[in-house]
Amino acid sequence: MDKSIENYGPYQLGGNRILVIRDVKFLKPIDIWPQSAEVAADNLVSYSIYEGVSFSCDLIPCHSILTGDTINGLKQWRLEKDGNEVTSLEEVKKISENLAKKSSEQWVELTGLPETKLIEKAVWVRCFVYKTLCDAAGIDWKPTKELLEAPEGKTLAQGYATWKPPENEKEAKKYWRRIDDPRIDFYP
Repeated sequence: MDKSIENYGPYQLGGNRILVIRDVKFLKPIDIWPQSAEVAADNLVSYSIYEGVSFSCDLIPCHSILTGDTINGLKQWRLEKDGNEVTSLEEVKKISENLAKKSSEQWVELTGLPETKLIEKAVWVRCFVYKTLCDAAGIDWKPTKELLEAPEGKTLAQGYATWKPPENEKEAKKYWRRIDDPRIDFYP
């Protein structure tokens, strides 16, 4: 789920060093993916200090770019799994292997869904975005029957066509900014 990663930085540490923080949340959305209960962690936060590496990201947090020698440029790191520090490289390897295996399995399942089930899953994911807020407010975040029935008879292509993003790159950038900027009330 794209909403699950936030990248922060670069924080300038002096010299040619930067700190980049990656906060990966909701790796176990059991209400949407019951098999995610087997994932090694629900939340991971990594702190990386690089030297001679630059970092940038755009409006969509997972669109991050590291430029330079990230292997030799990594000078220090810290990993937290569900709020606890992970100090063993062996544990990091186990977490990494588990995430790779489970995400591959989930991808196979997702791409094997018929379009109607894929649309239904998309409705669940879209509602899950508000889970934390709804939980805090004491209201149910799960999609209602009416919401699940709303896309019946529609296709993904029809849904995407309603957005009508401009072909021109300059206009497309303005368009997507208007969608993502919370100060602008815009819905195509």
